[in-house]
Amino acid sequence: MNYLNGPEKERLKELIRLRRKLKPIWSPFPDSPQQMAYQSDADIIFYGGAAGGGKSDFLCGLAVTKHTRSIIYRRESTAAKQIIGRIKQLIGRDGYNGTDKRWDLPDKEIQIGSVPHPGTPQEEGDEAKYQGNPYDLIGFDEVTQFPEYIFKYLQTWNRTDKPGQKCRVVATFNPPRSAEAQWVLSYLEPWLDIQSAHKAEPGELRHFVINGKGERVWVDSAGTYEIDGEERISRSVTFIPAKATDNPVYMKTGYLATLDSLPEPLRSQMRDGDMQVGLVDDLWQAIPSAWVKAAMDRYKKNTRTEPHSGTAIDPSQGGRDNEAIAMAYGHRYEIHDQPGTETPSGKHTLGFLNRVYAENEGNPKAEIGIDAIGYGADAYGRIKDFFPSVVAMKSQGKAKGKDESGRFSFASGRAKMWWRLREDLNPNSGLEIELPDDPEVLADLTAPLYEVTASGIKVEEKKYLIKRIGRSPGKGDALVYLNEVRRTQSNANFAGFGVF
Repeated sequence: MNYLNGPEKERLKELIRLRRKLKPIWSPFPDSPQQMAYQSDADIIFYGGAAGGGKSDFLCGLAVTKHTRSIIYRRESTAAKQIIGRIKQLIGRDGYNGTDKRWDLPDKEIQIGSVPHPGTPQEEGDEAKYQGNPYDLIGFDEVTQFPEYIFKYLQTWNRTDKPGQKCRVVATFNPPRSAEAQWVLSYLEPWLDIQSAHKAEPGELRHFVINGKGERVWVDSAGTYEIDGEERISRSVTFIPAKATDNPVYMKTGYLATLDSLPEPLRSQMRDGDMQVGLVDDLWQAIPSAWVKAAMDRYKKNTRTEPHSGTAIDPSQGGRDNEAIAMAYGHRYEIHDQPGTETPSGKHTLGFLNRVYAENEGNPKAEIGIDAIGYGADAYGRIKDFFPSVVAMKSQGKAKGKDESGRFSFASGRAKMWWRLREDLNPNSGLEIELPDDPEVLADLTAPLYEVTASGIKVEEKKYLIKRIGRSPGKGDALVYLNEVRRTQSNANFAGFGVF
Protein backbone atom coordinates (compact mmCIF):
# COMPACT_ATOMS: atom_id res chain seq x y z
CA MET A 1 0.00 0.00 0.00
CA ASN A 2 2.97 2.28 0.32
CA TYR A 3 2.98 2.94 -3.45
CA LEU A 4 -0.26 4.92 -3.10
CA ASN A 5 -0.09 8.66 -2.66
CA GLY A 6 -2.20 11.79 -2.83
CA PRO A 7 -5.95 11.38 -3.48
CA GLU A 8 -5.70 7.58 -3.88
CA LYS A 9 -4.19 7.15 -0.45
CA GLU A 10 -6.75 9.46 1.19
CA ARG A 11 -9.60 7.59 -0.56
CA LEU A 12 -8.23 4.27 0.72
CA LYS A 13 -8.04 5.66 4.26
CA GLU A 14 -11.68 6.73 4.02
CA LEU A 15 -12.74 3.28 2.79
CA ILE A 16 -10.91 1.66 5.70
CA ARG A 17 -12.62 3.98 8.18
CA LEU A 18 -16.04 3.22 6.69
CA ARG A 19 -15.45 -0.51 6.76
CA ARG A 20 -14.39 -0.43 10.42
CA LYS A 21 -17.35 1.71 11.34
CA LEU A 22 -19.74 -0.81 9.78
CA LYS A 23 -18.00 -3.83 11.30
CA PRO A 24 -15.43 -3.26 14.05
CA ILE A 25 -12.25 -5.26 13.55
CA TRP A 26 -12.09 -6.04 17.25
CA SER A 27 -14.16 -5.33 20.32
CA PRO A 28 -13.65 -6.23 23.99
CA PHE A 29 -15.69 -8.87 25.78
CA PRO A 30 -18.87 -7.05 26.91
CA ASP A 31 -19.26 -6.16 30.59
CA SER A 32 -15.78 -7.47 31.37
CA PRO A 33 -12.48 -6.24 32.81
CA GLN A 34 -11.25 -6.19 29.21
CA GLN A 35 -13.95 -3.66 28.33
CA MET A 36 -13.11 -1.63 31.44
CA ALA A 37 -9.46 -1.50 30.35
CA TYR A 38 -10.45 -0.63 26.78
CA GLN A 39 -12.50 2.35 27.96
CA SER A 40 -10.00 3.56 30.56
CA ASP A 41 -8.52 7.04 30.27
CA ALA A 42 -5.44 6.16 32.34
CA ASP A 43 -2.02 7.08 31.01
CA ILE A 44 -0.69 3.74 32.29
CA ILE A 45 -2.85 0.62 32.50
CA PHE A 46 -1.77 -2.50 34.38
CA TYR A 47 -4.05 -5.28 33.17
CA GLY A 48 -4.26 -8.94 34.08
CA GLY A 49 -3.12 -11.03 36.97
CA ALA A 50 -4.46 -14.51 36.27
CA ALA A 51 -3.85 -16.56 33.13
CA GLY A 52 -6.44 -16.56 30.37
CA GLY A 53 -7.90 -13.10 30.97
CA GLY A 54 -7.40 -11.97 27.38
CA LYS A 55 -4.32 -9.86 28.09
CA SER A 56 -2.42 -10.28 24.82
CA ASP A 57 -5.62 -10.06 22.81
CA PHE A 58 -6.42 -6.78 24.54
CA LEU A 59 -3.08 -5.30 23.44
CA CYS A 60 -3.71 -6.41 19.85
CA GLY A 61 -7.26 -5.03 19.85
CA LEU A 62 -6.18 -1.71 21.29
CA ALA A 63 -3.46 -1.33 18.65
CA VAL A 64 -5.74 -2.03 15.68
CA THR A 65 -8.73 0.03 16.84
CA LYS A 66 -7.64 2.97 18.99
CA HIS A 67 -4.10 3.92 18.01
CA THR A 68 -2.18 5.16 15.00
CA ARG A 69 1.40 4.28 16.01
CA SER A 70 1.77 1.27 18.27
CA ILE A 71 4.55 -0.95 19.52
CA ILE A 72 4.03 -4.10 21.58
CA TYR A 73 7.08 -5.47 23.39
CA ARG A 74 7.85 -9.02 24.41
CA ARG A 75 11.11 -9.79 26.21
CA GLU A 76 12.07 -12.40 23.59
CA SER A 77 11.13 -12.00 19.94
CA THR A 78 10.28 -15.72 19.65
CA ALA A 79 7.55 -15.22 22.27
CA ALA A 80 5.74 -12.72 20.02
CA LYS A 81 4.45 -15.28 17.50
CA GLN A 82 1.00 -15.38 19.10
CA ILE A 83 0.69 -11.59 18.95
CA ILE A 84 1.82 -11.44 15.33
CA GLY A 85 -0.60 -14.21 14.39
CA ARG A 86 -3.50 -12.49 16.13
CA ILE A 87 -2.86 -9.14 14.44
CA LYS A 88 -2.71 -10.92 11.08
CA GLN A 89 -6.13 -12.38 11.86
CA LEU A 90 -7.45 -8.91 12.60
CA ILE A 91 -5.99 -6.79 9.79
CA GLY A 92 -4.35 -9.28 7.42
CA ARG A 93 -0.87 -9.39 5.93
CA ASP A 94 -1.12 -6.24 3.79
CA GLY A 95 1.67 -3.84 4.71
CA TYR A 96 3.43 -6.42 6.89
CA ASN A 97 7.23 -6.57 6.90
CA GLY A 98 8.28 -9.88 8.45
CA THR A 99 11.89 -8.82 8.89
CA ASP A 100 10.98 -5.80 11.01
CA LYS A 101 7.81 -7.41 12.44
CA ARG A 102 5.91 -4.31 11.41
CA TRP A 103 2.68 -3.31 9.67
CA ASP A 104 2.77 -0.08 7.68
CA LEU A 105 -0.79 0.82 6.63
CA PRO A 106 -2.29 4.06 5.36
CA ASP A 107 -3.98 4.81 8.69
CA LYS A 108 -1.70 3.12 11.22
CA GLU A 109 1.63 1.53 12.04
CA ILE A 110 2.06 -1.42 14.36
CA GLN A 111 5.42 -2.85 15.39
CA ILE A 112 6.39 -5.81 17.54
CA GLY A 113 9.53 -5.15 19.59
CA SER A 114 11.78 -7.22 21.82
CA VAL A 115 14.53 -6.57 24.36
CA PRO A 116 16.29 -9.91 24.88
CA HIS A 117 19.45 -8.24 26.16
CA PRO A 118 18.34 -5.23 28.21
CA GLY A 119 20.79 -2.56 29.21
CA THR A 120 21.32 -0.80 32.51
CA PRO A 121 21.61 2.84 33.54
CA GLN A 122 25.35 2.49 32.84
CA GLU A 123 25.31 0.52 29.60
CA GLU A 124 22.98 0.44 26.61
CA GLY A 125 21.30 -2.77 25.52
CA ASP A 126 18.71 -3.80 22.92
CA GLU A 127 16.34 -1.06 24.06
CA ALA A 128 18.59 1.54 22.37
CA LYS A 129 17.37 0.54 18.90
CA TYR A 130 13.92 1.95 19.74
CA GLN A 131 15.27 5.26 20.97
CA GLY A 132 13.59 8.35 19.53
CA ASN A 133 10.73 6.51 17.77
CA PRO A 134 7.40 7.97 18.96
CA TYR A 135 4.42 5.69 19.67
CA ASP A 136 1.02 6.66 21.03
CA LEU A 137 0.59 3.10 22.33
CA ILE A 138 3.44 1.33 24.08
CA GLY A 139 2.46 -2.14 25.21
CA PHE A 140 4.40 -4.62 27.36
CA ASP A 141 3.15 -8.17 27.16
CA GLU A 142 4.22 -10.01 30.35
CA VAL A 143 5.85 -6.92 31.82
CA THR A 144 7.24 -8.87 34.81
CA GLN A 145 9.85 -10.28 32.44
CA PHE A 146 11.31 -6.78 31.96
CA PRO A 147 13.57 -4.91 34.40
CA GLU A 148 11.92 -1.78 35.78
CA TYR A 149 14.59 0.40 34.18
CA ILE A 150 13.58 -0.81 30.69
CA PHE A 151 9.88 -0.26 31.46
CA LYS A 152 10.63 3.33 32.43
CA TYR A 153 13.15 4.00 29.64
CA LEU A 154 10.94 2.88 26.76
CA GLN A 155 8.08 5.10 27.95
CA THR A 156 10.20 8.13 27.08
CA TRP A 157 8.81 8.08 23.53
CA ASN A 158 5.11 7.67 24.39
CA ARG A 159 3.95 10.70 22.43
CA THR A 160 2.08 11.82 19.30
CA ASP A 161 1.75 14.84 17.04
CA LYS A 162 -1.80 13.87 16.02
CA PRO A 163 -4.46 16.12 17.65
CA GLY A 164 -6.93 14.17 19.75
CA GLN A 165 -4.90 10.95 19.79
CA LYS A 166 -4.67 9.47 23.31
CA CYS A 167 -1.22 8.28 24.39
CA ARG A 168 -1.07 5.34 26.76
CA VAL A 169 1.20 2.66 28.15
CA VAL A 170 -0.32 -0.77 28.78
CA ALA A 171 1.38 -3.49 30.80
CA THR A 172 -0.08 -6.98 30.98
CA PHE A 173 1.20 -9.59 33.40
CA ASN A 174 0.72 -12.63 35.58
CA PRO A 175 1.64 -12.37 39.28
CA PRO A 176 5.43 -11.91 39.66
CA ARG A 177 7.21 -15.07 40.73
CA SER A 178 10.73 -13.75 41.35
CA ALA A 179 12.30 -11.01 43.44
CA GLU A 180 13.43 -9.16 40.33
CA ALA A 181 9.81 -8.82 39.17
CA GLN A 182 8.44 -7.46 42.45
CA TRP A 183 8.85 -3.88 41.20
CA VAL A 184 5.51 -4.26 39.39
CA LEU A 185 3.67 -4.54 42.71
CA SER A 186 4.94 -1.12 43.83
CA TYR A 187 2.82 0.46 41.08
CA LEU A 188 -0.23 -1.40 42.37
CA GLU A 189 -0.10 -0.25 46.00
CA PRO A 190 -3.48 1.61 45.89
CA TRP A 191 -5.21 -1.57 44.66
CA LEU A 192 -3.33 -4.19 46.72
CA ASP A 193 -2.59 -2.51 50.06
CA ILE A 194 -5.76 -2.17 52.12
CA GLN A 195 -4.01 0.42 54.30
CA SER A 196 -2.91 2.59 51.37
CA ALA A 197 -3.71 6.28 51.76
CA HIS A 198 -4.74 6.22 48.09
CA LYS A 199 -6.74 3.00 48.15
CA ALA A 200 -8.53 2.32 44.87
CA GLU A 201 -10.98 -0.11 43.32
CA PRO A 202 -10.22 -1.89 40.01
CA GLY A 203 -10.32 0.59 37.14
CA GLU A 204 -10.15 3.68 39.35
CA LEU A 205 -7.48 6.19 38.38
CA ARG A 206 -4.71 7.25 40.74
CA HIS A 207 -2.09 9.90 40.02
CA PHE A 208 1.62 10.22 40.71
CA VAL A 209 4.61 12.42 39.99
CA ILE A 210 8.29 11.56 39.93
CA ASN A 211 10.49 13.37 42.42
CA GLY A 212 14.15 14.34 42.07
CA LYS A 213 15.26 10.89 43.21
CA GLY A 214 13.31 9.23 40.42
CA GLU A 215 10.80 7.93 42.96
CA ARG A 216 7.05 7.75 42.42
CA VAL A 217 5.04 10.06 44.71
CA TRP A 218 1.27 9.58 44.88
CA VAL A 219 -0.78 12.78 44.60
CA ASP A 220 -4.48 13.49 45.01
CA SER A 221 -5.45 14.35 41.43
CA ALA A 222 -4.29 15.28 37.96
CA GLY A 223 -2.32 18.51 37.71
CA THR A 224 1.03 20.18 38.18
CA TYR A 225 2.87 19.85 41.49
CA GLU A 226 6.00 21.47 42.85
CA ILE A 227 8.32 18.67 43.89
CA ASP A 228 11.90 19.30 45.03
CA GLY A 229 11.69 22.85 43.74
CA GLU A 230 10.55 21.84 40.26
CA GLU A 231 7.13 21.68 38.66
CA ARG A 232 6.09 18.13 37.82
CA ILE A 233 3.06 17.06 35.80
CA SER A 234 1.20 14.07 37.21
CA ARG A 235 0.40 10.89 35.29
CA SER A 236 -2.58 8.64 35.85
CA VAL A 237 -2.41 4.89 36.39
CA THR A 238 -4.93 2.14 36.98
CA PHE A 239 -4.97 -1.58 37.68
CA ILE A 240 -7.64 -3.86 36.24
CA PRO A 241 -7.42 -7.51 37.34
CA ALA A 242 -8.71 -10.22 35.02
CA LYS A 243 -9.20 -13.98 35.26
CA ALA A 244 -9.93 -16.84 32.89
CA THR A 245 -13.55 -16.70 34.10
CA ASP A 246 -13.76 -13.25 32.43
CA ASN A 247 -12.92 -14.82 29.08
CA PRO A 248 -16.00 -16.47 27.48
CA VAL A 249 -13.86 -18.11 24.80
CA TYR A 250 -11.70 -19.99 27.31
CA MET A 251 -14.68 -20.82 29.51
CA LYS A 252 -16.13 -22.82 26.59
CA THR A 253 -12.93 -24.82 26.08
CA GLY A 254 -12.42 -26.18 29.59
CA TYR A 255 -9.31 -24.07 30.25
CA LEU A 256 -10.38 -23.50 33.84
CA ALA A 257 -9.95 -27.21 34.56
CA THR A 258 -6.35 -26.94 33.34
CA LEU A 259 -5.68 -24.10 35.78
CA ASP A 260 -7.42 -26.00 38.59
CA SER A 261 -4.99 -28.89 38.15
CA LEU A 262 -1.91 -26.73 38.82
CA PRO A 263 -0.06 -27.20 42.12
CA GLU A 264 -0.04 -24.41 44.71
CA PRO A 265 1.04 -21.63 44.77
CA LEU A 266 0.96 -21.66 40.96
CA ARG A 267 -2.77 -22.41 40.98
CA SER A 268 -3.59 -19.35 43.10
CA GLN A 269 -1.41 -17.19 40.88
CA MET A 270 -2.55 -18.37 37.49
CA ARG A 271 -6.19 -19.19 38.25
CA ASP A 272 -7.00 -16.42 40.74
CA GLY A 273 -4.32 -13.81 40.03
CA ASP A 274 -3.19 -13.82 43.67
CA MET A 275 -0.35 -11.29 43.98
CA GLN A 276 0.52 -12.15 47.57
CA VAL A 277 1.67 -15.74 47.15
CA GLY A 278 4.23 -17.65 45.23
CA LEU A 279 7.46 -15.65 45.31
CA VAL A 280 9.76 -18.47 44.26
CA ASP A 281 13.36 -18.33 45.41
CA ASP A 282 16.06 -19.56 43.11
CA LEU A 283 17.68 -22.71 44.48
CA TRP A 284 20.97 -20.77 44.69
CA GLN A 285 19.62 -17.48 46.03
CA ALA A 286 22.10 -16.03 48.52
CA ILE A 287 19.52 -14.57 50.94
CA PRO A 288 16.07 -16.20 51.21
CA SER A 289 13.16 -13.88 50.49
CA ALA A 290 11.24 -15.00 53.59
CA TRP A 291 14.08 -13.84 55.85
CA VAL A 292 14.16 -10.38 54.23
CA LYS A 293 10.37 -10.05 54.44
CA ALA A 294 10.40 -11.04 58.11
CA ALA A 295 12.97 -8.30 58.78
CA MET A 296 10.75 -5.83 56.91
CA ASP A 297 7.73 -6.85 58.98
CA ARG A 298 9.71 -6.11 62.16
CA TYR A 299 10.68 -2.71 60.74
CA LYS A 300 7.03 -1.82 60.10
CA LYS A 301 5.94 -2.89 63.59
CA ASN A 302 8.70 -1.11 65.50
CA THR A 303 10.15 2.40 65.74
CA ARG A 304 13.65 3.74 66.29
CA THR A 305 14.57 3.40 69.98
CA GLU A 306 18.40 3.20 70.04
CA PRO A 307 21.02 5.80 69.08
CA HIS A 308 22.84 5.83 65.76
CA SER A 309 25.68 3.29 65.90
CA GLY A 310 27.07 2.81 62.37
CA THR A 311 26.88 3.93 58.75
CA ALA A 312 27.66 2.55 55.30
CA ILE A 313 27.78 4.25 51.91
CA ASP A 314 27.45 2.90 48.38
CA PRO A 315 28.66 5.86 46.25
CA SER A 316 27.49 6.61 42.73
CA GLN A 317 29.80 9.56 41.92
CA GLY A 318 27.67 11.11 39.22
CA GLY A 319 26.45 7.82 37.77
CA ARG A 320 22.88 7.15 36.68
CA ASP A 321 22.14 5.03 39.74
CA ASN A 322 21.19 6.46 43.11
CA GLU A 323 23.76 6.88 45.86
CA ALA A 324 22.74 5.12 49.09
CA ILE A 325 23.53 5.70 52.76
CA ALA A 326 22.49 3.07 55.33
CA MET A 327 22.42 3.83 59.06
CA ALA A 328 22.08 1.48 62.04
CA TYR A 329 20.15 2.28 65.19
CA GLY A 330 20.71 -0.85 67.21
CA HIS A 331 19.16 -3.67 65.20
CA ARG A 332 17.21 -1.23 63.04
CA TYR A 333 18.72 -0.46 59.61
CA GLU A 334 17.51 2.65 57.78
CA ILE A 335 18.28 3.69 54.20
CA HIS A 336 18.56 7.07 52.45
CA ASP A 337 19.32 7.69 48.81
CA GLN A 338 19.47 10.40 46.17
CA PRO A 339 20.29 10.54 42.44
CA GLY A 340 23.94 9.93 41.63
CA THR A 341 23.85 13.01 39.42
CA GLU A 342 23.61 15.08 42.62
CA THR A 343 26.79 13.54 44.03
CA PRO A 344 29.33 13.79 41.16
CA SER A 345 32.33 13.99 43.49
CA GLY A 346 33.54 13.11 46.96
CA LYS A 347 32.73 16.63 48.09
CA HIS A 348 29.09 16.13 47.18
CA THR A 349 28.96 12.73 48.89
CA LEU A 350 30.32 14.40 52.04
CA GLY A 351 27.58 17.01 51.76
CA PHE A 352 24.93 14.28 51.35
CA LEU A 353 26.30 12.46 54.41
CA ASN A 354 26.28 15.63 56.52
CA ARG A 355 22.68 16.36 55.50
CA VAL A 356 21.52 12.82 56.32
CA TYR A 357 23.26 13.00 59.70
CA ALA A 358 21.65 16.35 60.50
CA GLU A 359 18.20 15.06 59.62
CA ASN A 360 18.52 11.65 61.32
CA GLU A 361 20.46 12.20 64.54
CA GLY A 362 23.69 10.85 63.12
CA ASN A 363 26.62 10.27 65.47
CA PRO A 364 29.83 11.67 63.89
CA LYS A 365 31.93 9.24 65.93
CA ALA A 366 30.14 6.15 64.61
CA GLU A 367 32.13 3.98 62.23
CA ILE A 368 31.48 4.57 58.51
CA GLY A 369 32.04 1.81 55.96
CA ILE A 370 32.33 2.85 52.33
CA ASP A 371 32.87 1.04 49.07
CA ALA A 372 36.19 2.66 48.15
CA ILE A 373 36.69 0.85 44.83
CA GLY A 374 36.11 2.76 41.57
CA TYR A 375 33.48 5.45 42.13
CA GLY A 376 34.03 5.39 45.89
CA ALA A 377 37.75 6.23 45.99
CA ASP A 378 37.23 9.99 45.83
CA ALA A 379 34.39 9.89 48.36
CA TYR A 380 36.46 7.78 50.76
CA GLY A 381 39.36 10.22 50.56
CA ARG A 382 37.13 13.21 51.21
CA ILE A 383 35.15 11.67 54.09
CA LYS A 384 38.16 10.36 56.02
CA ASP A 385 39.45 13.92 56.30
CA PHE A 386 36.37 14.89 58.33
CA PHE A 387 35.23 11.73 60.13
CA PRO A 388 37.54 9.89 62.54
CA SER A 389 36.34 6.34 61.90
CA VAL A 390 35.83 5.76 58.18
CA VAL A 391 36.92 2.36 56.79
CA ALA A 392 37.14 1.03 53.23
CA MET A 393 35.05 -2.07 52.63
CA LYS A 394 37.26 -4.76 51.12
CA SER A 395 35.04 -6.42 48.56
CA GLN A 396 37.76 -7.78 46.28
CA GLY A 397 40.38 -10.45 46.90
CA LYS A 398 40.05 -13.64 48.90
CA ALA A 399 38.65 -13.14 52.40
CA LYS A 400 39.79 -14.69 55.66
CA GLY A 401 37.54 -16.79 57.84
CA LYS A 402 34.79 -19.31 57.24
CA ASP A 403 31.03 -19.40 57.33
CA GLU A 404 29.08 -20.15 60.52
CA SER A 405 29.30 -23.89 59.94
CA GLY A 406 33.09 -23.72 59.75
CA ARG A 407 33.04 -25.72 56.51
CA PHE A 408 33.29 -23.09 53.79
CA SER A 409 35.69 -20.25 53.10
CA PHE A 410 34.89 -17.27 50.87
CA ALA A 411 36.03 -16.53 47.32
CA SER A 412 36.02 -12.76 47.96
CA GLY A 413 35.32 -10.07 50.53
CA ARG A 414 32.07 -9.37 48.71
CA ALA A 415 30.94 -12.98 49.14
CA LYS A 416 31.87 -12.89 52.83
CA MET A 417 29.86 -9.71 53.53
CA TRP A 418 26.77 -10.95 51.69
CA TRP A 419 26.95 -14.34 53.42
CA ARG A 420 27.30 -12.74 56.84
CA LEU A 421 24.11 -10.75 56.26
CA ARG A 422 22.44 -14.00 55.25
CA GLU A 423 23.58 -15.59 58.53
CA ASP A 424 22.40 -12.62 60.60
CA LEU A 425 18.96 -12.59 58.94
CA ASN A 426 18.52 -16.30 59.61
CA PRO A 427 15.62 -16.62 62.08
CA ASN A 428 17.83 -18.91 64.19
CA SER A 429 20.41 -16.13 64.70
CA GLY A 430 18.21 -14.41 67.28
CA LEU A 431 19.33 -10.96 66.09
CA GLU A 432 15.98 -9.78 64.69
CA ILE A 433 17.43 -7.17 62.35
CA GLU A 434 14.87 -4.69 61.01
CA LEU A 435 15.06 -3.80 57.29
CA PRO A 436 13.24 -0.96 55.47
CA ASP A 437 9.98 -2.03 53.84
CA ASP A 438 11.13 -1.02 50.36
CA PRO A 439 10.61 -2.97 47.09
CA GLU A 440 14.12 -2.05 45.92
CA VAL A 441 15.62 -3.37 49.14
CA LEU A 442 13.72 -6.64 48.69
CA ALA A 443 14.87 -6.95 45.07
CA ASP A 444 18.47 -5.96 45.86
CA LEU A 445 18.93 -8.36 48.74
CA THR A 446 17.21 -11.35 47.16
CA ALA A 447 18.57 -11.07 43.62
CA PRO A 448 22.21 -12.25 44.01
CA LEU A 449 22.88 -15.93 43.46
CA TYR A 450 25.73 -17.95 44.93
CA GLU A 451 27.75 -21.06 44.21
CA VAL A 452 30.25 -23.13 46.14
CA THR A 453 33.56 -23.28 44.29
CA ALA A 454 37.02 -24.67 45.01
CA SER A 455 37.98 -21.23 46.38
CA GLY A 456 34.91 -21.07 48.64
CA ILE A 457 31.45 -19.48 48.56
CA LYS A 458 31.13 -17.15 45.59
CA VAL A 459 28.33 -14.57 45.32
CA GLU A 460 27.27 -13.35 41.88
CA GLU A 461 29.52 -10.55 40.62
CA LYS A 462 27.97 -7.12 40.64
CA LYS A 463 28.37 -6.57 36.89
CA TYR A 464 26.29 -9.68 36.13
CA LEU A 465 23.72 -8.78 38.76
CA ILE A 466 23.29 -5.32 37.21
CA LYS A 467 22.64 -6.93 33.83
CA ARG A 468 19.95 -9.15 35.34
CA ILE A 469 17.98 -6.64 37.41
CA GLY A 470 18.64 -3.63 35.19
CA ARG A 471 20.34 -1.37 37.75
CA SER A 472 22.98 -1.29 40.45
CA PRO A 473 21.78 -2.81 43.75
CA GLY A 474 22.89 0.30 45.67
CA LYS A 475 20.51 -0.01 48.61
CA GLY A 476 21.33 -3.69 49.02
CA ASP A 477 25.08 -3.07 48.91
CA ALA A 478 24.81 -0.26 51.47
CA LEU A 479 22.89 -2.54 53.85
CA VAL A 480 25.41 -5.35 53.36
CA TYR A 481 28.26 -2.95 54.19
CA LEU A 482 26.33 -1.64 57.20
CA ASN A 483 25.88 -5.13 58.57
CA GLU A 484 29.62 -5.71 58.19
CA VAL A 485 30.37 -2.47 60.03
CA ARG A 486 28.17 -3.65 62.89
CA ARG A 487 29.78 -7.09 62.91
CA THR A 488 33.26 -5.65 63.37
CA GLN A 489 32.42 -3.37 66.29
CA SER A 490 33.76 -4.29 69.71
CA ASN A 491 31.91 -1.93 72.06
CA ALA A 492 28.83 -2.79 74.08
CA ASN A 493 26.45 -1.28 71.52
CA PHE A 494 27.14 -4.25 69.26
CA ALA A 495 26.66 -7.11 71.69
CA GLY A 496 25.84 -10.32 69.91
CA PHE A 497 27.32 -9.40 66.55
CA GLY A 498 30.81 -10.78 67.12
CA VAL A 499 34.21 -9.53 66.05
CA PHE A 500 36.56 -10.70 63.30
